[in-house]
Amino acid sequence: MRVIVRDLVYVSRLVDVFEKYGMKEFMTAIGLVIDPVYRGQGLGLEIMKARFDLDNAVGLKVTQTVASLTEVPYEDFK
Repeated sequence: MRVIVRDLVYVSRLVDVFEKYGMKEFMTAIGLVIDPVYRGQGLGLEIMKARFDLDNAVGLKVTQTVASLTEVPYEDFK
């Protein structure tokens, strides 16, 4: 998680997304979790599609999501 946050801070210093895209707000998220029982069924894709629908419904022009393919048991994550 530290690496992800470090990378987000680094990238945020490279470009001002508000200025670049001419906006006042955008949606961002870190991570996407799918229970192993339900993986491989396209749920992650459907969640991302729902985000785009939400962005459009509220008039957001930009969205950002940071995710990895890393698997961490919940007990270790806590």
